[in-house]
Amino acid sequence: MNKIDLNIGKIFDTNTCGKIKVIKLVEEKRFSSNNVYSVVFINTGAIRNASISNIRKGEVLDYSLERKRVNKYGGYGKLHNITDSFYDGPIEKITDRWRNLLRRVSTEESYKHVTICDEWYNFDNFYKFIKNPDNGFKGDGYELDKDILCHNRKDKLYSPETCLFIPRILNAVLLDRQTHKTSEYPSGVTDNKKWKYDTIFANIQIGARKISLCSSNREGRKGVIKCFSYYKYAKEFFLKLLADELFKLDLISKRVKDSVYSYEIHDKRDVDDYITDDETYTYITCYMSDEVKTTIERKVSDAFELFKSRIKRRP
Repeated sequence: MNKIDLNIGKIFDTNTCGKIKVIKLVEEKRFSSNNVYSVVFINTGAIRNASISNIRKGEVLDYSLERKRVNKYGGYGKLHNITDSFYDGPIEKITDRWRNLLRRVSTEESYKHVTICDEWYNFDNFYKFIKNPDNGFKGDGYELDKDILCHNRKDKLYSPETCLFIPRILNAVLLDRQTHKTSEYPSGVTDNKKWKYDTIFANIQIGARKISLCSSNREGRKGVIKCFSYYKYAKEFFLKLLADELFKLDLISKRVKDSVYSYEIHDKRDVDDYITDDETYTYITCYMSDEVKTTIERKVSDAFELFKSRIKRRP
């Protein structure tokens, strides 16, 4: 005589998706607590398989729900049953990226001024963004950047309008802005307290090479602005050279390249103490003569020829 399965026909509560009813045994395991059953969600009629242990704990999610948030960071969506593949990698890596994004913004102190648009709490929308080739994703080695399109925003936002996927090497160059919270100077401007003269310097790091751009008197804001303007021009020129090389190797999309070309090194946190009026901005442009620009471009181009060896066809 066949053994009667008491679980079949039984109704259980789930933690987030209402009640479910066990329909039938799908797979019998060595230990009965791991047996897999087919269940139906009473509210929606959706059917899926789940282990009896998860059923009893209420940890069964209804992926047919479009607006039901089903993880502890507020995310929802159809995370399974995705059959198409647009890059050489498992879909689990995409879902992990999404979950980690929700986790960081929800729990990490460094993300307290960062938010995620409502649209991306639905995994389906995030997945569509990744699949769009214009948005830059080409597989492992690419990072979601929220600053390249809106680098002057104080409150950062993860959204389709503010984010792009970029290679790690490009992201590292964007982040390497020589900004120190304890420094009294803007990005790229340093001093040497052991130097016997009262002087500040503008430098830029390109790979292993540190390039000296200019020096100026430490006293007064105009000297600081001169050094910052040299650094700003050099860094933006370096980014354009890097974008051209990455685009030539098919490592970034045209949208990413255009975003790099329009990117400006101008962080108000760094330069507000020095740049406060139109007169000062005019003062910056008078330093940047064609001769100065040509000299900076030559220095950066020479260093970039060595830096190119670090760029691989797959970042």
